[in-house]
Amino acid sequence: MQVSCDALVLNTADTKDSDKTLTLLCADRGRMRVTVKGGRTMNSALLPLCRPFLYANLELYEKNGMYWLRGGMPVKYFSHISESLDKLYCAAYFCEVATDISGEGTPAKDLLRLLLNSLYALDESLKDDRLVKAAFEWRAAYLEGYEPDLSGCGCCGKQRDEVMYLDVMAGTLCCPECMRKRGIGKENVLPDGTASIQSVLSGTVLEALRQIGSAGDRNFLSVPVRPEDLDDLGRVCETYLLNHLERGFDALDAWKDMRKLVNYPPLRL
Repeated sequence: MQVSCDALVLNTADTKDSDKTLTLLCADRGRMRVTVKGGRTMNSALLPLCRPFLYANLELYEKNGMYWLRGGMPVKYFSHISESLDKLYCAAYFCEVATDISGEGTPAKDLLRLLLNSLYALDESLKDDRLVKAAFEWRAAYLEGYEPDLSGCGCCGKQRDEVMYLDVMAGTLCCPECMRKRGIGKENVLPDGTASIQSVLSGTVLEALRQIGSAGDRNFLSVPVRPEDLDDLGRVCETYLLNHLERGFDALDAWKDMRKLVNYPPLRL
């Protein structure tokens, strides 16, 4: 059976002989694995379609639940991403997250839109990469059903304080006074001995999280964030997503290592 779909190539892998396997994200079919016969040969007409970060209209052949690539037409290739290792690892991390939270045969329209918008922002350097990463993580957590209640302290209802605490796994806020009343100390241990994960939020970071969560698909990167808040915002969003997904990602580790190298102070002789 012939199948036509618009899909983003999340990653590629070499398989036996000269074939490749593509992992795709499609709006109506979710995550798909597609075999490309001869996709590793330099003279293959399908080689231009075997690139991560390529959004294309693809022609597939399906039989018994297996898919083979027959042809296609590129729609958008995020070419500038590969010009920077920093952006490359960040984009690869987005694709790893999308691979993890998408399902085969499960529509992924919202996730695909989030991923395409985030890759476009990286590709065009529309925003600081740290903001793009944090906003992607926060929105991805929402799409997975981990939307926190940021309306106010879960105990007393206070909406703002100099700092607030986000209980990562419960998805609730707590003000400093209620933290003291609950007996949660610096080690983030509850009175009954249960460990908790508490992220400290400044007022500006909390407001940014609220705005990113409530923004539309096209506006989630338009949230005003001060440069000095970007690292804290990224820490909170990353902690929240990774703890709910209960895993880490290789590309994220590579991105962090790359940023350490980029930001390493010059050697003084």
